[in-house]
Amino acid sequence: RRIDTTFARCKHEGKTAFITFIPCGYKEKADTIPILLACQAGGADIIEVGIPYSDPGADGPVIQKAHQNGVDQGITFKDVLQTVSDARAQGLTVPVVLMGYSLLPIHDVCSHVYAAATSTTGVDGYIIVDLPPEEATEFSAVTKQHGICFIPLVSPTTVDSRMRMIWSHSHAMV
Repeated sequence: RRIDTTFARCKHEGKTAFITFIPCGYKEKADTIPILLACQAGGADIIEVGIPYSDPGADGPVIQKAHQNGVDQGITFKDVLQTVSDARAQGLTVPVVLMGYSLLPIHDVCSHVYAAATSTTGVDGYIIVDLPPEEATEFSAVTKQHGICFIPLVSPTTVDSRMRMIWSHSHAMV
């Protein structure tokens, strides 16, 4: 898996992975692929691509505005997958992690057909910002089966027992 290989390379090189984030469709839909390729050329080790969402409550005002920009353009989950696939065809080789919210149609990925389709687009992982670990079991299992990493989030105040539960769902990193 590209994410595992990337972290192993960074560790071998004695460096911290440089992970960038861009909401799909920012500033315009056509800008996303050139931005992804520029991130890679600029040294990004992993790129997180945001799935536009109308209520990204865990994000600050700048990212919220960028999400709204994508929503206003009508960018869908399928558009995000196609963007990643097209970027791969144009030479994007770094791992790509989609970042979104559980209220999105992301739960559709829990179907094996959708997960298989996602894996063929070149997506390496998912961060679902608001997916509680108690509800992550199926999503984690299906993505793992299709070679896609599920990357849960923790906070500085997460207690050890909860951190162990969260870690049990992770395939690559937290």
